[in-house]
Amino acid sequence: MCPFMSSEWTLVLGLPLEGWGCRGPAASARTLGAGLSLIFEEVLAVHVALTLDSLKPSGREFHEDNLVACALDLLFAGTETTSTTIRWALLYMAVYPEIQARVQAEIDAVIGQSRLPALEDRNNMPYTNAVIHEVQRKGNIIPFNVPRQAVTDTVLAGFRVPKGTILIPNLSSVMFDKKEWETPHSFNPGHFVKDGQFRKREAFMPFSIGKIESV
Repeated sequence: MCPFMSSEWTLVLGLPLEGWGCRGPAASARTLGAGLSLIFEEVLAVHVALTLDSLKPSGREFHEDNLVACALDLLFAGTETTSTTIRWALLYMAVYPEIQARVQAEIDAVIGQSRLPALEDRNNMPYTNAVIHEVQRKGNIIPFNVPRQAVTDTVLAGFRVPKGTILIPNLSSVMFDKKEWETPHSFNPGHFVKDGQFRKREAFMPFSIGKIESV
């Protein structure tokens, strides 16, 4: 068994990760890339099928540009961010084996090896949840948010922002803010743990905030 990645991580991530790193970085990367490509192809096929099924008889709501936009949304807003999070998680688990061992113990205790993980398991795995959040914080998955446009004249932090101004929020400034994080430049899952339980942090916004906030 490779010391970097055990079979339980394969169970949690749903990808062929057993033996990760033991075959060399190139072979391991190809294995992960192939698995992610298959997942994306399946998700895209299902998404297109559901979109076609929901069309009105006129068909005016669906055209090639719409399909391309939906595919890009899936790729960049879902597949890319997920795969990037997984890559950072693999790196941090290899660098911090003591953290990986603790996550492994929690997975063994809550999920075991006889079934697949379920969404409700997350509430019973505070440390694993904290590690995933810290991966996204320290990994800084999306340093800059997507551009936004001011729809009215407004004042932000004392600055006048005219209508039509394009704004690009700097998420890194929040994720590494010394006023918000005890050790902002260190990988520390303790940022998200309090009294043995997972705690949410308002400063945690890897994919922005608001009504369309990603989780």
